[in-house]
Amino acid sequence: MENVNTRPLTATREEPTIWVDDINVGDTFDLGEIIADADEILEFARRFDPQWYHVDPEQAKESFWGGLIASGWWTASSMMGLYARNFLSKIAPDASPGVENLRWRKAVYPGDVLRLHILCTEKKSSSRGPHLQTLTFDWELKRGEEVVASMSGRGWFHKRPTG
Repeated sequence: MENVNTRPLTATREEPTIWVDDINVGDTFDLGEIIADADEILEFARRFDPQWYHVDPEQAKESFWGGLIASGWWTASSMMGLYARNFLSKIAPDASPGVENLRWRKAVYPGDVLRLHILCTEKKSSSRGPHLQTLTFDWELKRGEEVVASMSGRGWFHKRPTG
């Protein structure tokens, strides 16, 4: 069980600059961008999703997609990386009960510039304790204005300590 008397820190073990108390339904956060790197896409796919259109650039040219595409799991992992580096590094997270409705809407290609936005859609008390609140976010990863991946995720976050 967590010691609620210990001052909560960010996911990077630093002092939070925002607290769950500061976030309201309707707030949006731009969590930065990532460039889909061909070598990274290939390395990930070879290890975790070795389907031919993810691991063989020559064969992938003949596919419906016309070239190598990133695994959806690479895309989801990239979303999580942006979320951890640019949001969880500023707020005091506890944990997450998971995500829902993960959708890969468009293929991601090497060289694509992808930007993650999250929208707070729900804020409520947490059953995990009075020191936490639950936030639900809708996530959209975009290439320009085109959504390439989306999902909804919940997380438990620490309230600002008193005293």
